[in-house]
Amino acid sequence: MTLNQARDRMVAAVREVPPLDLAVAGALAILGFFQSDSALMLAGVLLSTLPLAVRRTHPPISVVVPLAGAAMVFLAERLPVDWPLAVWISAAICFYTLLGMIDRRLAWVAGGLVTLLTLGLGASAWYYNREEIIPFLVALAVVAVVVTLLSDVRRSRTEVTRVRASNVETLREQAAMAERA
Repeated sequence: MTLNQARDRMVAAVREVPPLDLAVAGALAILGFFQSDSALMLAGVLLSTLPLAVRRTHPPISVVVPLAGAAMVFLAERLPVDWPLAVWISAAICFYTLLGMIDRRLAWVAGGLVTLLTLGLGASAWYYNREEIIPFLVALAVVAVVVTLLSDVRRSRTEVTRVRASNVETLREQAAMAERA
């Protein structure tokens, strides 16, 4: 593959990404850069947003990349540093990307399980008198619900766009056949 072919493939992959995804990826990169000097932080943000560009053209890579981003977030949590909000936004984007790549029903089940697990952790924290983390866990559950809803809305819009494109193509074919006849 020549350099020009590689560049053309990359441009085509970026053109397939909806503008909202590009805006979210850019905002995450900026937030990660300004809130943390760490190369690990920036790598986590970039890894978690990369699938937005490659998931349609390279499905195996698009499964590995968000998992790598999630692993970065997991490692960041274990390090003895106070990590900024961008870590959690990066995790939400990983979750959003994974939900976008699986079946709709399975995505709803995964979103529901993450929400219930988070609320269960909140109940456990309340039981063990750790009230200081309950608001954080409730906020995390709300984020999981919002991310699941956004993923479903995006999937619905993509399906509507595909149906419209199919209808336009059918009309063009019918018009071409009518001209020939």
